[in-house]
Amino acid sequence: MAEKGKYYRCRIRGQEVLVTKPGPGTLVCCDEPMSVTVPASEKEVVMAEKGKYYRCIICAQEVLVTKPGPGTLFCCNEPMSVTVPTSEW
Repeated sequence: MAEKGKYYRCRIRGQEVLVTKPGPGTLVCCDEPMSVTVPASEKEVVMAEKGKYYRCIICAQEVLVTKPGPGTLFCCNEPMSVTVPTSEW
């Protein structure tokens, strides 16, 4: 059962919802249960840094930032984190 006042997010598409009236059902999106999250409007916006590598915590994809800009890097609908590269290309 979802909780009133909590935000839930689809891991696959990133859709977010706020529960205004709870019920006995489970929130599902893309055939997976949605999980409790912090709403996008309250997430800290972080600028990726030039020359740093970032890694996805879900699929392990890594990227090197060549030109920074405002915004948080996302992969698999999750923020990417700074990492040490695991291989050279």
